[in-house]
Amino acid sequence: MRDLRLTEKSVSVMEAALLRQRARAFERLAASDAQAIVVRRLRRVVDSAYATVPFYRDLYQRAGYEMGALRTLEDIRSLPIITKDNLLASSPKDLVSRTVPRHRLLPSVTSGTTGQVLTVWHDGARLGRIALSIARVAWLVAPYRPWDATLYIYTSPFPVGSVGGLFAFHFVSTTAPVDEIAAFWRRIRPAIVWIYPSRLRDLEEAAAGLPAPRLISVNSEYSSSAERTRWEKLFRAPVRDQYATEELGIVAAECEARHRHVFSDSCWVEIVDSSGERVAAGREGRLVGTNLTNLASPIIRYDQGDKAALVASGCECGRTLPVLEPLAGRARLDFRTPTGEVVSSGVLIDALYGLILTLGLPIRAYQLEDGTPPELRLVADRELTEDEIRLATRHLQRTIGLDTICRVVERIPMSPGGKREAVMPRQNPLARK
Repeated sequence: MRDLRLTEKSVSVMEAALLRQRARAFERLAASDAQAIVVRRLRRVVDSAYATVPFYRDLYQRAGYEMGALRTLEDIRSLPIITKDNLLASSPKDLVSRTVPRHRLLPSVTSGTTGQVLTVWHDGARLGRIALSIARVAWLVAPYRPWDATLYIYTSPFPVGSVGGLFAFHFVSTTAPVDEIAAFWRRIRPAIVWIYPSRLRDLEEAAAGLPAPRLISVNSEYSSSAERTRWEKLFRAPVRDQYATEELGIVAAECEARHRHVFSDSCWVEIVDSSGERVAAGREGRLVGTNLTNLASPIIRYDQGDKAALVASGCECGRTLPVLEPLAGRARLDFRTPTGEVVSSGVLIDALYGLILTLGLPIRAYQLEDGTPPELRLVADRELTEDEIRLATRHLQRTIGLDTICRVVERIPMSPGGKREAVMPRQNPLARK
């Protein structure tokens, strides 16, 4: 994203300030009161898309939608589910609201881990809700104060570096060398750190010399609960997962009790089966989301390609926000065992972490690529013995029934966006570099 203009920044700051208390109150509302608010926001974004975005106007006319027809949560099920392929097949100008001046549009580009790069546009004068979501990730776990420094280890800077010196976001590229990231961390002594799991793994050796923040929020890649618990000991700070996408924004984040709460007032989440029918609470299915804050480039009933289950809260933190558990990872990264059993990427990554946690192998990084058979790549602190390599392959066979071949490599390459995926589809070009 580009830097915000002064007027855009001022309007966005005012918006975030005005909505802060409303957002905090929403987190503890009774279900019926929360649903009434969600319905109004769903109707607003759907009607706005129908009236101002050519892609949705044509799509909803074919579906027989009429302005104002969305009156209950069930009504949204009459609208078609869309995918990234649908958006990519459309002209970019047909995906943007005609009411937002072009000079105010800010592009946000997906990382393209599927090989399909999509640009989502935001209104530069309406970023207050995004800033509010960022603050919510923090206050789920720890106080978020105006003078707190945030270390933002990401692919590109956030459009607002600070607000009059407050709410400072210090950016360092996720592709920067580990020593540079560690030095920056020591210099600014952040209260909050945003970072990819793979980069936090890279920093493990430096952990003892890094100032302890109040929260480390890991995002964009899958990490296991056991791994996050281990990082808490190493970095002497709470480590919590957040689930966010460029299309849907910040969808959910873990609270102090480790439950991944959905910010349903800013992103409405449905879990559906392969035919698009909603599944029962607690059952795993495909995650379909509607961004309730982005009217410039609406994302409505979007199949994100991830698998998860959704349950009512009942959380000891007292929040009534629904909980996304478990988050099973990318649907496209499911593997199949020789017996035909499907193993999700989330289960695969848990098993891979067992190479360190259970077997105690001196491994710094790992990657599993689908194939016949799948290939397990390991980066180790020292040369692995043949017995240790056999132990690794037997672990995956015993725990998840997956037969693999194992190869020790010097490094696992990053994607252009700085990610290092632990589970890859067959013949991913990044894995062959």
